[in-house]
Amino acid sequence: MCFDFKELKDIFDKLPDESEKKLAEAVKGAVRVFVHGAGRSGLMIKAFAMRLAQAGLTVYAVGDCTTPAIGEGDILIVASASGRTLGVVRCARTAKELDARVFCITASPESELAGLADEAVCFSAPNKDSENSGSLMGTLFEEALLLFFDSAAEFLGADATKMRRNHANLE
Repeated sequence: MCFDFKELKDIFDKLPDESEKKLAEAVKGAVRVFVHGAGRSGLMIKAFAMRLAQAGLTVYAVGDCTTPAIGEGDILIVASASGRTLGVVRCARTAKELDARVFCITASPESELAGLADEAVCFSAPNKDSENSGSLMGTLFEEALLLFFDSAAEFLGADATKMRRNHANLE
């Protein structure tokens, strides 16, 4: 196996304590939750949206035809390793203009996206453009993202029985 789990562990070892709890608290304080990311980061953040919906929260993925307008009291959670994905940055800018909070997960603390965020969690991970990455095009960021989101979901306190009731049944 060529995957090095130590690299993934290193990302979490370098995160500030209670980063996942900070995200969970931001979610709990919001009227509605909106999520956005592009590519594989977008898939990971949609998995988080699924967990939030199963926990009974009102959550929307940006770009879905049933997503309403964002506004005051809402939170937009965005993920971009580079912090410069145009569509994600544009959404964060719009959310700020409409008085919504923005929570960002990135690997680029100096990026425009991190600068727009009310709160930012920065992974020490290579992005798809990194020369020195042993992983394929940002894989470590995306894998860490999924684990980070599942850990944050644990802090929401939803029990498995409630989540099962909210699990999709039209599959």
